[in-house]
Parts: sequence; C-alpha cells; structure tokens
Amino acid sequence: MATTKSANTCKKLYVAATSQHVGKTTSTLGLLHALKSMGVNVGYSKPVGQQFIEVGPSRADKDALLFASSMEFELVPELHSPVILGKGATTAFLDNPTQFNFSNRILKSSKILEQKHSVVVYEGTGHPGVGSVVNLSNARVAQLLNAGLIMVVEAGIGNCIDRLDLCLSVFDQKQIPIVGVIVNKCLPNKIEKVQHYVGGVLKEDMLDNRVKGIIAGSLIDLKEVKEDFVNQLLVVSINRLKEAIKKLGQVGRIMEGNSSPLSGVLLTGNGDLDDDSLEYFKKHRVPVLRAKIDTYEAVIKIFNF
Repeated sequence: MATTKSANTCKKLYVAATSQHVGKTTSTLGLLHALKSMGVNVGYSKPVGQQFIEVGPSRADKDALLFASSMEFELVPELHSPVILGKGATTAFLDNPTQFNFSNRILKSSKILEQKHSVVVYEGTGHPGVGSVVNLSNARVAQLLNAGLIMVVEAGIGNCIDRLDLCLSVFDQKQIPIVGVIVNKCLPNKIEKVQHYVGGVLKEDMLDNRVKGIIAGSLIDLKEVKEDFVNQLLVVSINRLKEAIKKLGQVGRIMEGNSSPLSGVLLTGNGDLDDDSLEYFKKHRVPVLRAKIDTYEAVIKIFNF
C-alpha cells in the first residue's frame, strides 16, 4: 500500500526504511520493475553499502549485484555501489576523516547515472541513521543527491505511525521532499483497516488537484477572465497575496456559483497569512504550499517540470 504526497514526477528517488528487514530492497526492486514496464529509462544505485562482494579488483554491495542480475545491466561498482563501509571503515574514517572522499564518490557516480537515465532510484541502507558515523546518514545522502524520498515501513497502526513520525522527521530536518510512503507486509485482511488509519495520518488534502494553468498574483486581469478560467495555480509573493485574493474574489463573482478558479497556491517569501486570505482558502478548500525561493525562481522550477 503506498500513499503519495505529490503528483510531481521525480527524476531522482531515494528509497529508505524505518528499520532493517521491512522490505526496502524488495520494494525498490518492485519500483524499478514497475518503472521499466512503463517504458521509463530507469537506473539504480546503492550509494552506501555494508555487506559486499568482490567484483574483480573492486567491491560492490550485494544488493547491487541482485539488481544488476534482475534488471539486466552490467554492474560497475564505481557507479552502482560507490561507497562500501566494510569492516574497519568507520574507525579508519574517525581516525583521519580528511583522507576519505565518500561524498565525491557518490556525486561522481550520480552525475554519470543521471546522464544515462531519465529516472534514477537510489536504495538506502538500514534505518535512517545508518552511516551517520561517516557523515553519510540516509538523510544526508538523499540531501546530497537532491532526491525525493520514498519511505518503507512495516504495516501496523500504532507502531507504524510512531516509526514514520520518528524517521520522517530526520529527513524533514534536511528538507528532503517526501514523495511517498510504502506500507509493506500488510496481511490481506488488514489492508483496509491499515489504509484507513495510516492513510488518514499521511493524507495531504487536495494536493492531487489538477492544474490547468499558472497565474502570477500581480498579473490577474479581470478583463481576460473567461468561462474556462479554472484549475489555476496561483504563484504569488506573500506581500502581494492580499491584493491577489481581492481580485480573485471579484473573479468568483463573475463565475457561476461564486466559486474559486484556483486548484492551489504556491506562496513565496516570508511572512504570515492575513485573515482575509486564510478565510478565502478555507472557504474554497484551496491547498497552500510555501516556498523559500522567490516567485520568479518558483515559476521557472514549475515550468521545468
């Protein structure tokens, strides 16, 4: 069972797990096969590995070998398993950290993989904290790769939600976008119950709204309002929000049923929502996302999707 927070297509996905043995590798393999069956040119890497095998003069994580065999690609340790934390690696790092270029290895391999594939799925290691001793926790690696997160957790209700809350906070601290959650190993007769309670906690209301067009808050022209002026994404600085909402209120009165043409709002800049804007969003159930970047950069990023 999977619950997603965003409908945006991610070019880089990082699959992590709340703990060992919850099915992260199996879930990652299923994700890769699903993408491949859809015709996606998908690549794989396990940036940080622990249990390794010898591949010629190099070493590779055992999961990388599994994926190479299953997905039928040639295993290149430097690309598909750039960092191995074998026996003695952590103490060697702590004794002399400047002698290790772990981050550079990961970035070098990711650059090559992302040039070769339209989507790259990165598999994490163990629980979110694994690798912290060498500054390569799962959250740090996902941040380094600028990848969206898919978290795998074992099914249940109370324990499942508790683990998710704890583990997702680690990634949230580093501002890693959470693309989805896979609730794994759920008994068939428990699926509906787990989906109801866990899904309810994870659900982000109205974030799957369709976007037909994009409007800037400073460019709303009442003269150009037509019948098909619906499902618009408003991108606006918080300093111009009140003025934009006032114009949208006028648009609503022009439209049938005094409705809102908005499917969502991307709010840029720092500051607090004014009461009138907040009331408008609540009345029309418009989801609002905040961005630390400016309006121009936000619009560019959106168009790049």
